[in-house]
Amino acid sequence: MAKKSVSGTNEKVSNYIHDDIVFSILSKLPLKSLKRFGCVRKSWSLLFENPLFMNMFRNNFLSKDTSYCHNASFLLQRRIPNIFANDLHSLSGERFENRVELNLPDPFQDDDLCRLYLFDILNVSSTNEFICVCCHLRDKRFALNVIPRRPLRRIRFGNRFALWNPTTDEFKVIPQSPAQFKPFATNVSHDVINFNAGSFVYGFGYDRVIHDYKVLHQVQFSAPLLFPDSGYVPLENISLEPVWEIYSLRSNSWRKLDIVMPTTGGFDNEARVSIDGVCHWWSWDNTGSFLVSFDLSNEVFCTTPIPADIGIMDQTVHCWAIALH
Repeated sequence: MAKKSVSGTNEKVSNYIHDDIVFSILSKLPLKSLKRFGCVRKSWSLLFENPLFMNMFRNNFLSKDTSYCHNASFLLQRRIPNIFANDLHSLSGERFENRVELNLPDPFQDDDLCRLYLFDILNVSSTNEFICVCCHLRDKRFALNVIPRRPLRRIRFGNRFALWNPTTDEFKVIPQSPAQFKPFATNVSHDVINFNAGSFVYGFGYDRVIHDYKVLHQVQFSAPLLFPDSGYVPLENISLEPVWEIYSLRSNSWRKLDIVMPTTGGFDNEARVSIDGVCHWWSWDNTGSFLVSFDLSNEVFCTTPIPADIGIMDQTVHCWAIALH
């Protein structure tokens, strides 16, 4: 019997690997390795823009039994006294002996506003992908600590926010809320001014139900510098009451929340923490102090009473402890 030709019976070997297999393998890699392998194929460099792959990557990351001290890197934000500035360092190593200064660029490129003397690292998400950064901005026309000689009607101050991936050094600028653009108001003396709209962020985290990053903030309105805060009436039929809003990365937009929640009552950012999709902050009323917890998935909040013997100086530590518990 004649032997069959080898070349005629062997099937052609394909170099194509199905996307399901590629996703399964690459989604298990560390973030730095995944970014480095983006040079292998163009489609791999676009994986961060693929929602299906990013969901697989996050789920694999969250399912790993990792320790905070094993192969971990921490961010150290330092406030520099007297010169109204701060800096940021990455700490790594068994004893965190490796210290690298991170230069945080200004991602906003606003023609009228420039970054003020401080930026804040608000919260690190549980997926170790994004960090929410707040930059304090001021009008470029005025020096840092100079108060103008006469009232200014259109001086601009405010906060801008961005999502930052320190591993890939990519920024996603969060658009300003429509609530921050308010019309003019007038008083009995017919002074027409534009109210300041301040954004106060209360939390940032990941919604595992719909696989989305969210930012919770409250917009508060006040008269400009050197103007009294009372006696003004909006020129249009609007309200100058505080507004709660939530930002969605998927839709890249803000949405108003029909909700009334206690605020921090003057406490600083250190009295706020976001863990596992829930934002926590310290507040109080005439009955005592309590912890406010807002769930980013179902967008409801609850309060937890705080023992009366915990002082204001302990607010940061206990806010973390109660939230973790």
